[in-house]
Amino acid sequence: MNNILKNKNMGLLLAGSSIISFSAVFTRLSAASSSISAFYRVFFGALFLLVFCLIKKEKLWAGIPAFLYSALAGLFFALDLFAWHRSINYIGPGLATVLSNFQVVFITFITITIFKEKINWKFYLSIFLALIGIFLLCGVNWNGNTESYKTGVILGLVTAVFYTGYILALNFSSKLENKLSPKSNIFWVCVSSTIFLGTISKFSGESFSLISNKNLIILLAYGILGQGVGWVFISSSMSSIPVSTAALILLMQPVLSMTWDIIFFKRPTNIIDLIGFILSLGAIYLGATSRESENKNLTKTEEV
Repeated sequence: MNNILKNKNMGLLLAGSSIISFSAVFTRLSAASSSISAFYRVFFGALFLLVFCLIKKEKLWAGIPAFLYSALAGLFFALDLFAWHRSINYIGPGLATVLSNFQVVFITFITITIFKEKINWKFYLSIFLALIGIFLLCGVNWNGNTESYKTGVILGLVTAVFYTGYILALNFSSKLENKLSPKSNIFWVCVSSTIFLGTISKFSGESFSLISNKNLIILLAYGILGQGVGWVFISSSMSSIPVSTAALILLMQPVLSMTWDIIFFKRPTNIIDLIGFILSLGAIYLGATSRESENKNLTKTEEV
């Protein structure tokens, strides 16, 4: 029975990771602005999760502390999407997604310096590989690249910083005595992010018009699949899967995002890019598995 359950969860994790790999593709295909496409991602995602939680009779309220942590996570997630969507527009979905997933290295650094957790040799190797990987992917011809490309790289790394705050806020909320289920928690995160992104877009004078039926379909798919179904699968599967295995499977997301970038958007890729990409994936994996007192929910890759 345990093997059957584990295999089912592995299948859900594989499916969820594959589904969210299309998130950056939906962003690139959308005719809406960066902020508006981010707004509709969390708006449609919140509607889907609300229906899902009601059907499953999930508890939707667990007190003010749980709500405040969800709201904080929502703020970080809104900022994450705000930076990530702009990074995608500048450097493409593949590289933007790889850079955003360096949150696992940032989180491990914070757990060492602030929470005094013990780590092993994997973390130091992950830092070394991350620096080399980023240099090969972005820095070999840095001076020869356009300002928009440089801005996109910086925004990709800023995304990882906001992503770190998002994961830490979710982790703190999971330790509350009176807490929500992961699905209910993500619902409130989506509500909070919708409010923050809607406010930003409103004050920026951006139009909430969906422009066309085609764009509506793209953004519906983005919100329901990328924010809803994909993360329901992932959050439902992690409890029985070892951190190292889950981290390895979740690397499918940046791998597939880069693959879609090459296939759909004709991203030029050479041998140096491939080496940098492989080293970056190694850094992300080692960063996600380097903490000796591992918390299964703290260093997972998302997407973003």
